[in-house]
Amino acid sequence: MFKRNKSEDPQRLVVLQTFQVAVDAEMTASILRSAGIECQVLDENVSMVMPYLNKIVRLVVRAEDEERAREVLNAQFVE
Repeated sequence: MFKRNKSEDPQRLVVLQTFQVAVDAEMTASILRSAGIECQVLDENVSMVMPYLNKIVRLVVRAEDEERAREVLNAQFVE
């Protein structure tokens, strides 16, 4: 779905937000996807299978989508 390249590549992945609970990350990802922004939740399986590890769940987007994704989330949670 995504590719990782040099830091100046607009296709590179950036961490948009981190979560303690995978469900919260998936709900936020759903908001972004409904706005047409591709995103991916990383490390969700580890947090669900072994919650005692306190693994941080990461929500990532392409660098080129980061600003728009933040705008969508800010608008969603301000209302």
